[in-house]
Amino acid sequence: AGGFDRHTFLCGQSGSGKTYSLGLVLERLLLETDLRIVVLDPNSDFVRLGRVREGADGGLAERYEGVAPRVEVRTAAEGGGLQLAFPELDSAAQAAVLRLDPIRDREEYAILSQALDRVTLLQPELSLVS
Repeated sequence: AGGFDRHTFLCGQSGSGKTYSLGLVLERLLLETDLRIVVLDPNSDFVRLGRVREGADGGLAERYEGVAPRVEVRTAAEGGGLQLAFPELDSAAQAAVLRLDPIRDREEYAILSQALDRVTLLQPELSLVS
């Protein structure tokens, strides 16, 4: 478990067991470490990570009940979605949020780019680059 104190990437073909394996890894990390873990889960595969499965092994279930309260699941339906302030995004991400394609919407993209450059010149504290 100590080797997971850095970013971790897991990949494989569809149906190869990635979701199941990652679920096991997350459970072990919760049980055996104090690592802070952030899981971006667009398919909602791990929304029950903070609950003990009914019929789970008694000793292990008891240990997991001790760490389960540390798991916080946020969903958009509950108003707990991921939030980020627009100025915290770089200019390419801001353009993407506005659905501006740098090729298809080159004029609008250029106008946005120029406007963001002016804002950065006028208010350097809003710049993402120091």
